Amino acid sequence: MAGTKKHAALSDMGVKNLKFDKEKGGTVQFHADGAGLTLRITPTNKKTWQFSYRLSGRQKHMLLGNYPALSLAGARIKREELRAMVARGVDPKQAELEVGDNIFENIALKWLEHNRPRIRSSTYQVYFQRIHKHILPALGAKAIEWITKKDLVATCEQCKSSGFATPSRVASILKLIFEYAEDSGLIEINPATSLTRLFKQPRAIEGFAAQTDQKDFAENLRKIQRYCTNNKKLDIRHKLILQVLPFTGLRISALCQLKWENVDLETGKIDIQAIEGNKTKVGFSIYLGQRTLQLFKEYKELGLSDTYCFPTNGPKNPFVTRGQINRKMKAAGIDPKLQTLHGFRKCLKTLLMTINPSDKLRFLSELALGHKQENSLERTYNKSSYEQYWKSFWQYCEDLLVALRDNQTLPTWQD
Repeated sequence: MAGTKKHAALSDMGVKNLKFDKEKGGTVQFHADGAGLTLRITPTNKKTWQFSYRLSGRQKHMLLGNYPALSLAGARIKREELRAMVARGVDPKQAELEVGDNIFENIALKWLEHNRPRIRSSTYQVYFQRIHKHILPALGAKAIEWITKKDLVATCEQCKSSGFATPSRVASILKLIFEYAEDSGLIEINPATSLTRLFKQPRAIEGFAAQTDQKDFAENLRKIQRYCTNNKKLDIRHKLILQVLPFTGLRISALCQLKWENVDLETGKIDIQAIEGNKTKVGFSIYLGQRTLQLFKEYKELGLSDTYCFPTNGPKNPFVTRGQINRKMKAAGIDPKLQTLHGFRKCLKTLLMTINPSDKLRFLSELALGHKQENSLERTYNKSSYEQYWKSFWQYCEDLLVALRDNQTLPTWQD
């Protein structure tokens, strides 16, 4: 191999201590053990075993795995197995492809199972669906080392008909799969390194649509009240979610997936940290106001489920979905293009700051919505839960929204 010099056989200590020589430079440096076995080192000191052989007049190379996951002794055993195959006239690289180790579909599914214990079950289902729907039809049968950046771009481009965000999300999954393949020593060059930049989704400045004007907010609250009161056929689960969502400041996904084990009906406390699918990484709790707590108590007596607060018997989700509530909100007369379910959080925060823009209320409202503190040092050293404020804060929020809905004088916050 060009650029490879003959050396004495490598040793365990030698392999462990080998570093990329910055003075020599280059993109990859090679250290031969002999009989075709070489240790490749990159500028980041990533070490990969490579076996080189000659068959039918052609020089070929194949990657065996990364060090230290594959030790020197293990690499030598593999080398001897592969040399025996070459001696029989068998191409070990082609044989590996036929077994399927390098077929993209097998690698993608291995990556998915490898990460299953590390991700939420809902995230696993999303990955599973996107891999099977958008990625495997185009790339599944190909050997991963033959997949080019052009192939990846074409795969992502085909997803545009499924929604604006789909190409960027598929690109993110492809990037993770190819990083896994690279770390496993299956590919030498990663064609997905800059893929996500090509399909980066612009972040909407305004975020989720919300009618934050007090008159609009009040009218939307009245629409929900009229719809829940007058529609006798409305599912009780959908009814309660619509009734309590604006008063809790919860993300709609967190409310839909709420479990009874997270709800204390004696105190009205809900543990948000324990809800699967909760977006924020910050642990926090909320307290239900007295009216909202009474609704939960009456609902619990129906005994629909001992696990999820809003259960279903559907094959995909064991709980009510965001889409179902979106349709009910639209049926209540609220335009989803102007007011989203998530937007009620923005409406609540805006109303609080309009009534009393104090620093204390601003700070509490940010924590109440599950947002991280802006000051990283504050997050590191201040571990207070501010438990003494939450009951009065959430009762104030409930009183404020009821007064707004019923056209009454709005109460002021008492610091």
